[in-house]
Amino acid sequence: MSTAIEHLSKKHQLNEHGPITVISPRTTQRTLDSFDSLIRERNDVISEFHLPTFKAMLVRLFTIEQLALAKVESQAFRDLLIYLQLDLYGNILSQRSLTRYITYAYNQSLPKVERALVSAKSRINLSFDLWTSLGRCLSLLGVVAHYLDD
Repeated sequence: MSTAIEHLSKKHQLNEHGPITVISPRTTQRTLDSFDSLIRERNDVISEFHLPTFKAMLVRLFTIEQLALAKVESQAFRDLLIYLQLDLYGNILSQRSLTRYITYAYNQSLPKVERALVSAKSRINLSFDLWTSLGRCLSLLGVVAHYLDD
């Protein structure tokens, strides 16, 4: 075994296939049991798949976690979603449609943000962060408003 591979294995728990995971049977069973009960609860509450809710949750996932929009077109991601919900076959968003849904969600939430800022109980302080993409093709500006509400 080479020194580099030995180092990765011992210090970083990595091998040629990726992370080395050691899961005890006890932990696995406890995780599976809790997962099974979660699935049973979900199936008791949700009787059928609702595509608009799925799309809203997908928008939330990609915006809150700041995932690259191209990930929605990843075959591995699509396979996972179809495995979890067969009704998604042929209904998974493309990068372009995900962008449209994010824009729609932004436009829908903008009046709510405006109302919150108008009814602020304190001064509104702004902070800015400006950065460029790796290829310097895109400049981005982040604006955060700090204020007290009810």
